[in-house]
Amino acid sequence: LLTWLERAHGERVVLLIDEYDTPIHAGYQSGFYEEITGFMRNWLSGALKDHSSLKKGVLTGILRVARESIFSGLNNLAVAGILKADPFADKFGFTEPEVARLLDGFDLSESLSEVREWYNGYRFGETVIYNPWSILNFINDRPAPPAAHWINTSSNDLVRDLLESGGAEIREDLESLLAGKSMECQVTEDLPLRDIRGDPEAIWSLLLFSGYLKPVDVRTRNRQVFHELAIPNLEVGILYERITRHWLTRHIPSRSLNKLLDALVDGNVPEFARHLQTLVLNMLSYHDTAGGEKKAPEAVYQSFVLGLLANLGDQYRIRSNIESGLGRADILMSPVGAAKESGGRGIVMEFKRLEKGEEMEEQLTAALAQIR
Repeated sequence: LLTWLERAHGERVVLLIDEYDTPIHAGYQSGFYEEITGFMRNWLSGALKDHSSLKKGVLTGILRVARESIFSGLNNLAVAGILKADPFADKFGFTEPEVARLLDGFDLSESLSEVREWYNGYRFGETVIYNPWSILNFINDRPAPPAAHWINTSSNDLVRDLLESGGAEIREDLESLLAGKSMECQVTEDLPLRDIRGDPEAIWSLLLFSGYLKPVDVRTRNRQVFHELAIPNLEVGILYERITRHWLTRHIPSRSLNKLLDALVDGNVPEFARHLQTLVLNMLSYHDTAGGEKKAPEAVYQSFVLGLLANLGDQYRIRSNIESGLGRADILMSPVGAAKESGGRGIVMEFKRLEKGEEMEEQLTAALAQIR
């Protein structure tokens, strides 16, 4: 094809390949990884290595090409990624000035703050980028409220599979992200997809490069680089809530979970406590709650409850270990949207461990003193 294009137009060809690694992802998930990488190696290398009709090739994708051994020996390769500033940083989506002009052109300037909360947050170097597909659909759907657009167009099966099959470390980091906090990771830029399962840092790195996380800070310790990662916006947050909900429904009858959440929202504390006790007894083992050097038992219960509360993400802003006023609470739930407009109550949770010989009232008093 390159040869015939050069003959037809009288000049060498620029080859553009979008999402070159999508077949590799499919092969990894469906069991033909080795076959597809072999095919891609033969199919693409012929075009990109020493082809006389090729002037320049541009590829987009998540995986760096070198680690999948598709382009071994490829010369003059320049990679534009998300962690470093480069001349292409503002070319991966809409910048805020561009979004502001778009909204103004459709008389939607007053929606900028709402759009920023839903679709902003992607960072390429120091440049903040909006998701173009979501922005265009938001404008097209008005006056409908903001909704998830991008996450509904792509297959999230690999993301869900990796997070749901991850161990305790993955779940703890996921709970922190759902609580609006960040988590620390040594990002792996050269990501070997075949080795990703069971490696938390490789999994979080893949989610970063896929657009499901954003870098918010970077620090160096002992000559090693660590990145702080967070959920970029409300749209992507919905995906994490769906994944958590899917995991919960596999382990908890939806009817039991709904009763627990209804009791909490309605302020029926005895009923909430009864359902929570049932779930804890059925799902948490002694080894989960006994504590130890690394994790106090209160933190186990806090993480467990945070996972349950993900189902209320559309009604409450849920934060963990947040200082408010003069106190500090383990979980702080503030009503948003329709829940706020209808007079929904705010909810504060503090988890305490009752030591041997201690009275319940002592810990209740301590908890109240801490959150006030």
